[in-house]
Amino acid sequence: NYDEKYNINASAHFYTFSTYYAFTLMLSDKVSISSRDQFNYNTRIIGQKAKAGAFYNGNYAIDYALRPNLRIEAVAYFLAQLNQDSYDGNNHYYQQQMGISNTKERVLGYGPGLAYFTKGGTLIEAKAFFETAAKNRVVGYRPTLRIAVPLN
Repeated sequence: NYDEKYNINASAHFYTFSTYYAFTLMLSDKVSISSRDQFNYNTRIIGQKAKAGAFYNGNYAIDYALRPNLRIEAVAYFLAQLNQDSYDGNNHYYQQQMGISNTKERVLGYGPGLAYFTKGGTLIEAKAFFETAAKNRVVGYRPTLRIAVPLN
């Protein structure tokens, strides 16, 4: 829950509406290519006049089956903000008031991944992203671990 008295919150205190397209192309029993392309629109921060710009992000992977339940991956993601942040509807506010000529974010991350499927269908996936081509954001190393459990 968002609370102004804390510097770190589990929420950004605004809504993001997203639409995406995802696909996986099975080139063979061992090789597949997949992608998820997403467009995101942000609302104003609740109770404030600031609004982050809309952005595109994409996730990409090429994987190879080492065994039927173990895949090695080459993974990447790209994020690009499409328009400037605004304040009270003014897209030039941060340039005019603070001298920040460009508030658009951008980053490219790439690296290796490993996916393991259990007999019950649970996916355990680890990835390590090395970020580059960053603009207006912190860049670094981003490891991720995902566990997906089927509900059937």
